[in-house]
Amino acid sequence: GGGPLNIAVGLARLGCEVELFADVGEDELGDSIRNHVSRENVRLASPRHSITSTAHAKIHVHGAARYEFDVRWDPGLPVFTQTPEILHVGSLGAFLSPGDSVVSSAVRDAPAATLVSFDPNIRPQLIPSATSARRTTESLLAGSDVVKLSDEDAAYIWPAEHLTSVLD
Repeated sequence: GGGPLNIAVGLARLGCEVELFADVGEDELGDSIRNHVSRENVRLASPRHSITSTAHAKIHVHGAARYEFDVRWDPGLPVFTQTPEILHVGSLGAFLSPGDSVVSSAVRDAPAATLVSFDPNIRPQLIPSATSARRTTESLLAGSDVVKLSDEDAAYIWPAEHLTSVLD
């Protein structure tokens, strides 16, 4: 779920036909996700695992979120019911092994007519290193048409760069 689930629901509410590829477990949390996306008219393409990954956010007094994660991301290859007009990738799925290779392949192999959107949405606690995040981000940027990059993501990925130079 997370960011990609929110994007899927938002697009469905705008009347788009949406399919979400996510790793959802056969548990109470997975049932909740399946019910939610079904109510929102989002088709769920999901391998079934025994446990659904979780992220618990705690908001710091200054407004920044801190997260506690219990994450597994081993989705296997997606099987789309049709060629996507838009492919949105990002968040933990783009950076966590072994599923990161699935995301990378989806972006690399997207048909030329498919618009690719990428939101890194970095969670440093779960990413092996800023160097690996930079490598993954730069690879996905090369195949993306639209990028949503927060100032926090930019600072983590390119710590020596000023924000305006990152945007160039």
